Amino acid sequence: MTTLSNRTLVVYAQVGNKRSKLVCQALAEGARRMGAQVRVEASHAYTTPDADIAAFYGLAGNLRDARAAYSVDGHHAVFADLGYWGRSKNAAVSYHRIAVDAAHPRSFRRDRPPDRLARLSLTVRSAKPAGGHILLCGQSSKAAWAAGMAGIEFESWERQAVAELRQSTSRPILYRPKPSAIAPYPRAIDGTVLVDAAKPIDYHLDDAWCVVSHHSNAGLDALAYGIPIFAADGPALALGSSDLSQIEHPRRYSADERDQLFADLAYCQGTLPEMAFGEMWAQLVDDGALQ
Repeated sequence: MTTLSNRTLVVYAQVGNKRSKLVCQALAEGARRMGAQVRVEASHAYTTPDADIAAFYGLAGNLRDARAAYSVDGHHAVFADLGYWGRSKNAAVSYHRIAVDAAHPRSFRRDRPPDRLARLSLTVRSAKPAGGHILLCGQSSKAAWAAGMAGIEFESWERQAVAELRQSTSRPILYRPKPSAIAPYPRAIDGTVLVDAAKPIDYHLDDAWCVVSHHSNAGLDALAYGIPIFAADGPALALGSSDLSQIEHPRRYSADERDQLFADLAYCQGTLPEMAFGEMWAQLVDDGALQ
């Protein structure tokens, strides 16, 4: 039987954050069911790794440092955040993604059945005819900080991406800021057309040649729409490329490849009950992510 016996686990919950509290409670309960020795602490109590595994929701405060420290020397950091699909403001019914030693899942099976994906009623399309414009999807300052860009000016990655793109293409670049990027407010980037982020992303995917993002869920939206993706990180990169010099020669994927990736990623997210019953922990152990 898959267990966490003889493993120690510390769960760091953010004080005053209801979603963090609920997710961390569920992770702690599930790990106890799996046989781990578990303690729960406030996230600000973290100093140095003192357990086999640390688990937490989000990267506020010093949790980004905790994830980095626990991801080396035989320790592991189990990071939870909003799911790729099935998100809800109500944490009790929302899906949350789980990754080990990274912001996005890396050590996971690539042959999952489509049953979990089917629960999400996700609409996917066949590959679209090649469009004309490039859709550049921005990130918030918080997301940039979480990705290790602390101290870098807001939108610097986006401006650098535009500079690289302009060396290889003359296509129009539509810049769609992240809808939640409110401070500082996104502004037009030279060489792009600023579009309304309040509109659904599908509106801007029509007639798109490809999507360019750092690690955004917009990459998954593009794959669901049948459009190529360029990204520096994130789950969509599995079927895309990080080389912007190849913007005129994007990777083309089959519907079967896309559907399999989506089925696999659906197993990388779960609900609070699934976490509390130990299902997510059992999967991480079975996948070899906590060796």
